[in-house]
Amino acid sequence: MGWNLSPRFSSSKVESGKIEDFIDIYEDRISGWLLSPARSLLKIKDAGIAVTCLLVSYFEGFWQYRTGGDSRGKSDQFFRAAVSDVLPEITIPPGFNPTFDIKTVQANYLALVYADARCGLLHDGLIRKGILIGRAPSYLERAPMSISVHRDTGAVSFVLLDPEKLFEEIEKHHKRYCASLREGKDPVLRENFLRMWILRNTGGPSGAPAPPGADSGTKPVTPKGT
Repeated sequence: MGWNLSPRFSSSKVESGKIEDFIDIYEDRISGWLLSPARSLLKIKDAGIAVTCLLVSYFEGFWQYRTGGDSRGKSDQFFRAAVSDVLPEITIPPGFNPTFDIKTVQANYLALVYADARCGLLHDGLIRKGILIGRAPSYLERAPMSISVHRDTGAVSFVLLDPEKLFEEIEKHHKRYCASLREGKDPVLRENFLRMWILRNTGGPSGAPAPPGADSGTKPVTPKGT
């Protein structure tokens, strides 16, 4: 009996054991389970929190596949690294002329987004005090994340998340990552993806077999009733 592993693919998709099929499923899971619902919610008034909750779940998981490492005990590091990969630049408004190191702001805002957006939404079901959801004021250019920062110290007072712009950047990033995996020009990128795929899927109800020669470290067990 088959079952769906993603919106478009059933369990038969993994029978080949080929990394190309695993990439197809991963891409479809993110696109169909996270991004497509987020796109639909963007059309609904006051759905910004729901959209953001879906979007922030992208970061840590992506970085696990990107690096081939488990984020257990290192969620903050993985999350912050992924946000920096999706949004690598901080744009300084004309005339701001800060006196601080821009790296200080980046470290401060990433810590705030992790604690008050990611942890707030996933642990509390709500954003925390350092996060606002919505569009930037008309006198500012719209951005996925707008940062309120002290001119002299670089301290971040709050971060404004724009769900629509954040969605656009994550969608583009996801497409680029999957395209890079398929191109195969970076063998380490593919090796890391495959390592995480095996760790997260082999032996589970997804029915994903390990590729030939791979050892998942698991043995079949038949549960018995009490």
